[in-house]
Amino acid sequence: MDAEEILALGTLVLAAATGALVVVTLWQLRLTRKALELDGLSRAIDEVDSVHAQRTAVLAPAFPADPGQASPDEREQARVVTNAMNRLAYLVRKGLLREELVRDLYAESMVMAWDKLQQYVQSDRKKPGVRRRAIYFEEQAERFRRWLSKKSLLR
Repeated sequence: MDAEEILALGTLVLAAATGALVVVTLWQLRLTRKALELDGLSRAIDEVDSVHAQRTAVLAPAFPADPGQASPDEREQARVVTNAMNRLAYLVRKGLLREELVRDLYAESMVMAWDKLQQYVQSDRKKPGVRRRAIYFEEQAERFRRWLSKKSLLR
């Protein structure tokens, strides 16, 4: 073997090793991304469970229907519930949570929450840069509403 052949063979080995390293790195990045998605999913579910447990206080009849009549604390509660429900609906929409599971656990809560918070969301959407606020929450609540009405007809 002369020097050129050794150099060519070394270059091939180096290229193969680099390719393998790139594949392993991409695989590790994908696993890291999946782990972060699962961690985010877990945190989102925990947040929704927390909001679900507190919903009776937040969605009580005394909760002002008019956002203009709400105190800053009530507006903050409305924002927290809206964000949690929107996040849950987003996870369903992206296929990270099964809709049937969420429907069985949260359908009535989501519809009730949307009914109470729709005025707050509509009021926020009038502000600059907030036009698309809670779109997943609204869409999912309406889908659950249709499902609940069909379910009640079957009883």
